[in-house]
Amino acid sequence: MGGQKNFGDTLVEEVLTDVAESFFGARKELDDLSELFMAYVERLRKEARRVEAVAGRLNHILVRSTVCREFYGMLGIDQPGPYLDSRLLSEDPRISIPFAITERGRFIKLVIRFYRELQHASETYTRGPADTDDGTGDAPVYYNLVRSMCALINEKVCRVRDGMSPACVLQYARKFDTQHGQQATVTGATVGTYAHMDSKFECRPIDFDRLDLAQFPKLPEADAVNADIIAFCKAHYPDIRTDLHGRLGQRRK
Repeated sequence: MGGQKNFGDTLVEEVLTDVAESFFGARKELDDLSELFMAYVERLRKEARRVEAVAGRLNHILVRSTVCREFYGMLGIDQPGPYLDSRLLSEDPRISIPFAITERGRFIKLVIRFYRELQHASETYTRGPADTDDGTGDAPVYYNLVRSMCALINEKVCRVRDGMSPACVLQYARKFDTQHGQQATVTGATVGTYAHMDSKFECRPIDFDRLDLAQFPKLPEADAVNADIIAFCKAHYPDIRTDLHGRLGQRRK
């Protein structure tokens, strides 16, 4: 009889160990994924600031907010808010002014340069770099990737949460513990007895929208709108040239 009891105790111990490892192993995996995800979120926020810095340079030489709004409207951007809200940073480095015979020519070349940089930065932020090896050894981080990571983690959360709750795990364990099982039968312990454990250990999906990550509208390729940008600059230069002259002088290396 003692041998049977020892065998039973060993079996119970093995079953309970398997249940615990399965449940808490899944929780540990989710915790690790969530930690990695939040690290990616922080890196993405830094990338957003880089896009905003480039947009700030472009907006600065367009001088007026009305001209900026018309510029993005000319490009067909219906909701340019993330670009329009960007300002030149105080720590932004000085720039090399491209050669041209006239200031208008220099202005046009600068707008084309900054727009090309902005379009590239925005595209990289949203869809990732064309070349995934940037020389740093770090995997690229971009908006669509982070959004996909969030969806995968939430899918795992739902599987773990719907598969077996903490209360169910404890109730399941009780069934294999003869001594406590008898006590539970007498006292009437049920899953509800451990329901408070669900709120303590519950896996919660990530609310992606509450992360408030920047979204930048897609910009047309620079080459496709080059002629439109030139025409826009020629049309608006006379209205802003006085202020522009001072700004270019301040920004020159």
